[in-house]
Amino acid sequence: MIWKKEHLSAVAKQSPNLISQLITTIDQINNDVRHKGIKRIGIVGGGPKGMYALERLLHTLQQTEYDEPIQVLWFNENPHFGSGNNYSVQQPDNLLINYCIGNIDGWLRDDVNTEVNEQLSLTDWVAKHQTTDVEVAPTDFASRALVGYYLQDMLAQLHSSLPNQVALSLIVGAVTDISYTNQFKISLANTDDTLLVDYLLMATGHCYQNVPPFKISKDDAPQEYIASAYPVNRLDALPKGRPVAVMGLGLTFIDICLQLTEGRGGVFTESGTYIPSGDEPVIYPFSRTNLPIQPRGPIYGDARYVVRTNTKQALQDLADERADRKIDFQQEVLPILNAEIQFAYYSTLLQSSDEETVERYIDELFADEIFSIDQLLFPKMDSSANQQQVAITYLDESIKRAEEGELHNPYMAAAAVWRELTPQIGELYNFGGLTAASHAYLDKQLWSACCRTSFGPPIANMKKISALADAGIIQFAIPPQSQISYDADKKTFQIGNEEEYQTVSYLIDGRIARSEIVRKNSPLYDQLLNRRLIEIFKNDTYQPGCIAIEQDGRTTSTSDNQEIPLYFYGTPTEGILFDNDSLSRVRNNLASPWADRILQLINTHDIYAQHER
Repeated sequence: MIWKKEHLSAVAKQSPNLISQLITTIDQINNDVRHKGIKRIGIVGGGPKGMYALERLLHTLQQTEYDEPIQVLWFNENPHFGSGNNYSVQQPDNLLINYCIGNIDGWLRDDVNTEVNEQLSLTDWVAKHQTTDVEVAPTDFASRALVGYYLQDMLAQLHSSLPNQVALSLIVGAVTDISYTNQFKISLANTDDTLLVDYLLMATGHCYQNVPPFKISKDDAPQEYIASAYPVNRLDALPKGRPVAVMGLGLTFIDICLQLTEGRGGVFTESGTYIPSGDEPVIYPFSRTNLPIQPRGPIYGDARYVVRTNTKQALQDLADERADRKIDFQQEVLPILNAEIQFAYYSTLLQSSDEETVERYIDELFADEIFSIDQLLFPKMDSSANQQQVAITYLDESIKRAEEGELHNPYMAAAAVWRELTPQIGELYNFGGLTAASHAYLDKQLWSACCRTSFGPPIANMKKISALADAGIIQFAIPPQSQISYDADKKTFQIGNEEEYQTVSYLIDGRIARSEIVRKNSPLYDQLLNRRLIEIFKNDTYQPGCIAIEQDGRTTSTSDNQEIPLYFYGTPTEGILFDNDSLSRVRNNLASPWADRILQLINTHDIYAQHER
């Protein structure tokens, strides 16, 4: 079952109205005499991470005896507080989350906020608010918009349990500049007015811009280049029938394809075919490898591959050595992963978890026959055959693997290893725990392949991609490792190599931009760097492009040798932290230490103020 907005009761959809009532303006805040002189805590970024930070702050306040007034100013570029852009309730229902609902819980269970009356997991929330006769199962999937309603309902729960001394104000506007002299001065787009806060958390999510993958003669890229597909309704302006290239074959590619087809009135039938509306463009996807992303079924409970204990222990032993030295990912970690991937593959093939049985089977194979991590991450596609048919065959095989699941399909079991060991890999990776060369290798060579292999979309959406390819709407005609050039006179792109290329009218960048501060791909973070409020993280000779932070998320920059109370959480920490899941409360949880530290600073400043009086 795929749960959508249409399955929810009217009550479940009321939170956006409540949130709109909390939105205020800079003038109203600055002119409100009730809040003059009180401590102000700022949060920039209205997505799940910003809300998780707010929840931890409120919880931490409630655990202390601090009762002085505090004002929380929460900034977001649009009114989608709680859900953010990724889970906006306004997006179409055919955009799905890529894991089943049983894995999503917006509340921390190991440190419960007892002041909030109702703390439901997504599964329980859907069960409470759905209007059908269908029983909700944790292995079901849901639209991202439905998850947005869940998140905004969380925010409503938090607001109803605000401590008496806390005032919460939501400000809609893109933060364009931040300066600091004892306090942070925050500037927003389209206004000269500013706001002052004492402590600041940046939970800005995907605020980076893709650098155009082609040479441009001017500072601005041509309008035929669409640097980001989101919000997807911006794609509605593309004319029908025109050739449109999509760079990247990941999750964003799927969203693009569905918006340009189903979003224009096309219909996917129950038999697995696509009936065009006639308003579609022709879509030409490509990437460095041209390998489509591997879909997956519901991963929940016991229906998942279990990594061997000795593999986890081997990685833990390396983590224990991190205090004394850096870990070489290629030399020390990769062999452990490869051994587990091989065991996963062959134990599933043989349907036996007996290690001796599996080892005997592997020993009888020729070396070039043994499945390895290279075959998992970089499978070969026949380059001599018709590429459209090769791609369709690959898609259908990947769907079949996903339908069989990781307990029955050897490939899917092998793919599960990376997913299951991601937290332990993070322990080795975080804060420069790997050698510079192996850190770069993991970032540049492996990470995108691992995402393509282990963190794919629901089967239902990949079946739609296959149907679109069958219908000829999607054309796999651009070769891998293609070069891109733009003809300013003809306003077209040429994508390919010397032997084969495709000319298209538009290029949609389907890559998710990562932090590349040196290349100035975020105006706000460029300002922070210019004002020396952040530093660029370096792991010896390797520079991932992200900011440098302390263990609690605080900037490593200082002001007059004093710490600057500027903190980061979520996507801005990628490159120094590994794999920030946007909905996870436990993965790289910097919200809890941030809330603890803010309360310490507030108490310390109050003590100093009392002494000065």
